[in-house]
Amino acid sequence: MRPDTILVNVAPGETRVALLAKGKVVQVLFERDDDDLVEGAVFAGRVSAVNRDLNAAFVDIGAPEPGFLAAADARPPGLERIKSVTQVAAEGDKILVQADREAMDGKGPRLTCRPVLAGRFVILYSGGEGLKFSRFMAPAERKELAVLEEILPVDCGAGFTPAAGGADIKDVTADLARLLDLRAALEDAFGEVAKAPDPLLAPPDVVERALALAAPRCRLISDDPDTAREIAALAPGLAAEAWPGPKPLFDTFGVEEALESALEPAVTLPSGGRIIITETPALTAIDVDTGRTQSGGLGGGTPQRLAAKTNREAVTAIAHEMRLRNLSGQIVIDFLAMKGKKDRQEVLTMLRNALAADPVECHVLGFTGLGMIELTRRRRGPSLTRLLARPGGLRPDPTAAALASLRAALARRGAVIRIQAAPDVAERLTGPLKDALNEANERAGGAIRVEKAESFGPGHYEITEG
Repeated sequence: MRPDTILVNVAPGETRVALLAKGKVVQVLFERDDDDLVEGAVFAGRVSAVNRDLNAAFVDIGAPEPGFLAAADARPPGLERIKSVTQVAAEGDKILVQADREAMDGKGPRLTCRPVLAGRFVILYSGGEGLKFSRFMAPAERKELAVLEEILPVDCGAGFTPAAGGADIKDVTADLARLLDLRAALEDAFGEVAKAPDPLLAPPDVVERALALAAPRCRLISDDPDTAREIAALAPGLAAEAWPGPKPLFDTFGVEEALESALEPAVTLPSGGRIIITETPALTAIDVDTGRTQSGGLGGGTPQRLAAKTNREAVTAIAHEMRLRNLSGQIVIDFLAMKGKKDRQEVLTMLRNALAADPVECHVLGFTGLGMIELTRRRRGPSLTRLLARPGGLRPDPTAAALASLRAALARRGAVIRIQAAPDVAERLTGPLKDALNEANERAGGAIRVEKAESFGPGHYEITEG
């Protein structure tokens, strides 16, 4: 189900974008002013080292850590395969690369020599791959979009974002033409770079990413009038509007509540069962249990029927939570025991179908020897828990808490607004987030005061007026 509503919350230090489908929050994207994100950016990099044991090169792109370029990703367009990274990269070489994955856990960003350029409707690939259609795209939509094959160069491939389905073919064609022009401009810019590293293309911003995920004629609401006007100019077909308030936009549409629930490990299913989600550094484990339905919540059904229904409900919930929480990497699911091969295959098929609508690539690998389903989901930034909570998910992340305190302060109307905050939160506000605090103070007419409360536990804050 494609999102039909986009909500844009512009606050000091952070922009948050929520995507809703039929009133339900399906995904929330974050962009902080102090982020140093590179995924999707294109660089003229410089090979700083070649490691034959890893069959990879390390490339300086101007980031704190050099990017990692594996041999499989070092193959430039036009070459079918390479055995060794040394065939295409030597220390000191200038090289055109794109960041394919963010830096994480002390490792530099992952790079590729085959840039992928994403527009609102079209995804342009390096290499002659023709057109790729989503399995959920209607035959009529595929037929209409197939005409783009005529203008696609032989050394390019193209896919389509969720926004392309049902979009005007003129808009999609214009998007492809723009990406082809951008590709040519990047190649020209790379040739003119005298000294690498040098950034050639910034990563897409949070609103651009959201527009590509939603329906072409979706409703867009921003609580910042300037942002609403900018988006309306960027995408004329959208019904972009400014939120009048006074109640906060995310509170009105239930986004704040959805975010709070997504930080809890347990998710209750319609019939009373539940799934328990546990994130660890190595993998994410999801356990399905019947909860209170064990006492007869299904009207006296047999245990087998109870298990089958709970498992079916769990599949829908798991697909939703994986996207909302941005779970990635290796994921194992322990469904309720299934005796027959038919039941096991049914759950496996349902899970694959449910995850097929996820814009992030997922691979369901099947049942393990212990009877659990194993799958992988491509990593696209940190999980929601990692972004908003400390490791372990038990306490708020101090940066997330500090930004939340500024949003809460701006919702007040007192002559003096005090943010009483735990030391870790207060130190963020007066240190790394000082610019965000100054912006909030400017909006509030200089009314905000930050007070360190030594007695408060980590991540805690309170807002008072007076």
